[in-house]
Amino acid sequence: MLAGLICGFLASLGTATIGSKTEIDVPEIEHYGYPLPWVITNLNGPTEYVPVNFALDTVFWIITSLVALAFLQKKAFPSLGIHASRKSALLVMILFISLGLVMDFVHEFGHALSGIAVGGTLTYMKIACLEVFPRLALTQPFRLGLTRIHGLTYGSAAYGLVFLGGSVITNVASWILAIILLKASLDVNAKLR
Repeated sequence: MLAGLICGFLASLGTATIGSKTEIDVPEIEHYGYPLPWVITNLNGPTEYVPVNFALDTVFWIITSLVALAFLQKKAFPSLGIHASRKSALLVMILFISLGLVMDFVHEFGHALSGIAVGGTLTYMKIACLEVFPRLALTQPFRLGLTRIHGLTYGSAAYGLVFLGGSVITNVASWILAIILLKASLDVNAKLR
């Protein structure tokens, strides 16, 4: 039950990245949230939040999460031979989200590092709702990751390397982590024998 509540709440928060269309579409106003828009951004004013829509979205995603978790626990996991306790499933979910944000930071740092290496200037970096550069602050709206590099020509090789840099640094960090975990696993196995 707790896992379904947490998953539903996090899914509802995550919908702040999904744009919603309304019957009347005004270019400077954007709506975010699913199935109901609960974040309204306006180029001419502050960001508005609709708590009732957020609550309804949260209920929708909690019910969806509970149904999905019940299906996984009763049907999918046993047919695959997987037996997982609720505590281990909750731990996996918490680790997945927190380590996902860390890897998102590594990815955006890769864009920034490669942009500086090819002669650009880092002007902005943001992960989720946390602005990392030029100042450390909580900002809206939610963006999974955003890095802006100034001083590069669109379509140039340097511009392409900035895009490639995020994936390269993420890949290198993943390989380093895999080697560390493999070494730790081999050390534990050697001690058990």
